Amino acid sequence: MRYAEGICAQKDYSKAVVLFTKACDQGQPRGCEQLAYLYYDGTGVPKDFTRTAALYRKACSVGLDDGCNNLGMMYRRGEGVPKSDQQALPLFQQACKRDLGAACYNLGLLYHYGYGVRQDYVEAARIYRKGCDLGDTTACLNLGTLVTNGNGTKQDIAEAISLFERACSGGETLACSNLGHMYGQGEGVAVDYEKARTYWTEACDGKNGEACYNVGVLYWRGLGVPVDRQQANVFYQKGCDLGNSSACHEESATP
Repeated sequence: MRYAEGICAQKDYSKAVVLFTKACDQGQPRGCEQLAYLYYDGTGVPKDFTRTAALYRKACSVGLDDGCNNLGMMYRRGEGVPKSDQQALPLFQQACKRDLGAACYNLGLLYHYGYGVRQDYVEAARIYRKGCDLGDTTACLNLGTLVTNGNGTKQDIAEAISLFERACSGGETLACSNLGHMYGQGEGVAVDYEKARTYWTEACDGKNGEACYNVGVLYWRGLGVPVDRQQANVFYQKGCDLGNSSACHEESATP
């Protein structure tokens, strides 16, 4: 590991390949996993998705949950294996059962949208909740969406806010943006433009173009802040640079 990461040694991927190959051949799952990363990225070896998938499969077979989850993702994307959500399903189930939060998120996603399985909001909510409890912030985000709409679980705006807050604090900018909308438009809570601006600004800083546009609107209209057209244009420009068409329209219309 130290050779791949440059810890206590200058980076030498060729040596890392040798060391990880030896570890994998000796039945060490982390060696297989690290070697898979190198083949996936083409670092020190030619890029080879088929080899990557085989290494993840070996890591999974000897109990490495990350290996199962990563192999499942390769099936979902059709990288090195035939594209198949049905093949991904048991891999995510296995890793989620063993408490890997990311796998629970991926499994919940299949049930949420009916990928390779019958759509089931109740099951999606249950699995997302487990993933969220295990610390996967994307699972918290998606559970928050289900709770907001009452899909597969009781509608509970207070719980949805709590879930979005956890996801937002974990770096999920869409969750921050969702909180901005809830406070900015009074969706299940009293309108609070200051909180809306705080959450939208955080989402904007995380490169969410719509959130940048929304902060611009607050400054342009003087909602929760004094009217400041110059500051509004700063956020419109940020939103436009991130591809938000509304922000581009406002930025171009400004004299």
